Amino acid sequence: MRKEIKTTVWKDKVKNKKVDIKQDVSNRIVARLEDVDSFEMPFASFQSKNIASGKFYRGINIMLLAFAPYNSPYWGTYKQWTSKGAQVRTGEKATHIVFWKMRKVKEEDENGEEVEKTIPLSRYYPVFNAEQVDGWEAPKHGMVDETEIIFSADCFFARLGMKVETRNEGRACYKPLDDEIQMPPRQAFNATKTSSATEAYYSTLAHECTHATGHKERCDREMNSYAAEELVAEIGAAMLCGQLGISNEMRDDHVAYIKSWLKALNNDKTFIFKAASKAQEAVDWMETKQEVLKKAA
Repeated sequence: MRKEIKTTVWKDKVKNKKVDIKQDVSNRIVARLEDVDSFEMPFASFQSKNIASGKFYRGINIMLLAFAPYNSPYWGTYKQWTSKGAQVRTGEKATHIVFWKMRKVKEEDENGEEVEKTIPLSRYYPVFNAEQVDGWEAPKHGMVDETEIIFSADCFFARLGMKVETRNEGRACYKPLDDEIQMPPRQAFNATKTSSATEAYYSTLAHECTHATGHKERCDREMNSYAAEELVAEIGAAMLCGQLGISNEMRDDHVAYIKSWLKALNNDKTFIFKAASKAQEAVDWMETKQEVLKKAA
């Protein structure tokens, strides 16, 4: 008989109640998306980094941390900040992210035989932003010239080996049957309050390249709706823009998509986890292409 394992329930010791992590994360994101007319993707300008490991957070945690009201990309647990000689200020509230751990369990298969399987277990992990602590200074980085950002972005997208056609008519899109990305010329993009014309071009290209990773010879991705695939592309583009130092530009039709995402989030608590996971998989594929070609050069 199969054992029932609740992989997403977390005990909130402060409120003394159990929390369904997937449902809670979904609710948190829904709350931020509900103001659809003014909503902008907040995780385009930086990637959140852990102060102890120096590694960037991944998947759903990028969204959870970016939705927090802080500008610093540096995060850590209370213990990690203490080890750095810093002190979390009294009264500061933690932001909860999801920690995944693989666990081996035994269950019966269809033949009644006991087999061992590995399943993911999730729990909440409290972290604090650098703006919530005293006694720590962020590393100082010099200003990066825009020409350097453009050069890096051009190299990044060229290494993907995707077919990109520039056309004066029509909008940016990915054509699955032809495995081709169609882009308007660079001069067709305009500056906005959140990005320059150049950034608008590259954030759009990042969006379409994320779509293209779904091809069967890349990530072989199949989503159950067009809105779900659009969310994967939007999250993937934001992740890429953060890595490339580009401000992400929201699509003109983002209001319609956000409304469809809200409907899906309200109907399926796993929807945002699936989209974030697929977006991370797409970005990982693109990063792997960079490393392979750099080594071959």
